[in-house]
Amino acid sequence: NLLLKELGPTFLKQGVWIDGKDLSDFFKRQPDDFWAGCHMAQLGGREFDVAELSEMKWTGKEVFLQVRVA
Repeated sequence: NLLLKELGPTFLKQGVWIDGKDLSDFFKRQPDDFWAGCHMAQLGGREFDVAELSEMKWTGKEVFLQVRVA
């Protein structure tokens, strides 16, 4: 049995579907050091400041989320 700690990075790199409300709640709960580690966000091919992520309206949407480590 692989632990989520081992599987999580692979799933996030490949991408996962997440409910928009869950994503919004996740972003709102993150401390400043989480955001300090985020350097770039991209949505639909457009880059924007990561601070905008927590301000976007995700509720009512299904979001395909990919995380890449630079």
